[in-house]
Amino acid sequence: METALKALEPHSDSLIFHLGAQAHVGESWERPYETVDTNITGTLNLLQSIVNLDLDIAKFDTAGTSEEYGNVKEEMIEKHQFDGDERVLLSERSPVNPTSVYATSKLAADFLTMNFHDAYGLPTVTTRMFNNYGPR
Repeated sequence: METALKALEPHSDSLIFHLGAQAHVGESWERPYETVDTNITGTLNLLQSIVNLDLDIAKFDTAGTSEEYGNVKEEMIEKHQFDGDERVLLSERSPVNPTSVYATSKLAADFLTMNFHDAYGLPTVTTRMFNNYGPR
């Protein structure tokens, strides 16, 4: 990872979009160790390499997933917002409830990103994307 990132050293305005992941919910149950290794350790390797190289980057974005929100638990219903048709409205303040190895691993990657922001001052953001292509 450090070898690949060294190319960014002269570019202090670099934006890093971390999109690398095992991104299939079903496969996360069939290959949980690979999912955790790819999604959590992969994120850690990338963040630690930025710190080790002391890269001056503009922003680091860890791509999370809507799966991190999971299902609305009855005991958490008052923590959610709903529209006029009683459909849940999700935001950064919505409770998380990962319900698969994939979702849990992506949430862990989000938290690692936040930890590196807090500990090292890395300019980070996490995004929780929904379907990015295809119908609807």
